[in-house]
Amino acid sequence: MLEIYTFLNDKREYSEYSDKELADKVLDLCVLFKEEALVNIDSEKYSNSLKKYDVICSSFYHSMLNLDNIEGCYVSSVLMGSILEAFLQLFLLYYSKDYNNNIWKLSDNIDELNALKKDISSLIGKHCSEGNITKEQKESLKKDISEQINIRTKGVRIDKIMLNDLISYFKSNDILLDNKKENSIYDSMIKIRDGRNNIHMTSNGTVKDREFVRELSITLIKIFDDLLFRVKCQNEDMGFTKEK
Repeated sequence: MLEIYTFLNDKREYSEYSDKELADKVLDLCVLFKEEALVNIDSEKYSNSLKKYDVICSSFYHSMLNLDNIEGCYVSSVLMGSILEAFLQLFLLYYSKDYNNNIWKLSDNIDELNALKKDISSLIGKHCSEGNITKEQKESLKKDISEQINIRTKGVRIDKIMLNDLISYFKSNDILLDNKKENSIYDSMIKIRDGRNNIHMTSNGTVKDREFVRELSITLIKIFDDLLFRVKCQNEDMGFTKEK
């Protein structure tokens, strides 16, 4: 059984941690963050997602104990992206009201939206009749644009946002405190994303080694520390303090 708060008084640099200690630290933060985030999240509504979160975190922990072989490094780099995605989603779910208020919306006026769809449809139809695009391309474009208009009207469910879009959202809104122009925390997040994309056989990435996994695990810890601190402070401000 994992002892929560194991590392709260540890003053060592993360680079001095063993593989197991890094895994323990990540799992510590995953458990703590879920506890704090659930204060302001409908756990029933997202019960299935929360079960997956637990499985992903546990699987990553066990893969980190096998970094002495290439299979362990591969699985860790893939699961690291899944943990980051889940953590960022949980953070946005916690602040869902702020997220929903921050969505760029086209209009709340149904007549205006219908007029916009009609104008775009006419333009696409014109290009099709002139032979610039095929009928199949016309229908595909109309479908894609309609979906985008719906998104910009209703927003996207947070638990449906993928890692790449989450990283872009956090960066464009300056959510993580990072002012570096080079080797920023967002650059590291892109590396984590690329590691996760290695699950696809045809990806251009290479199977990562132990040092790569350790380096990005440390980045993961720093991101989680930052987000956990904010959620804990918000809970305290709302009067939701926890007895240790």
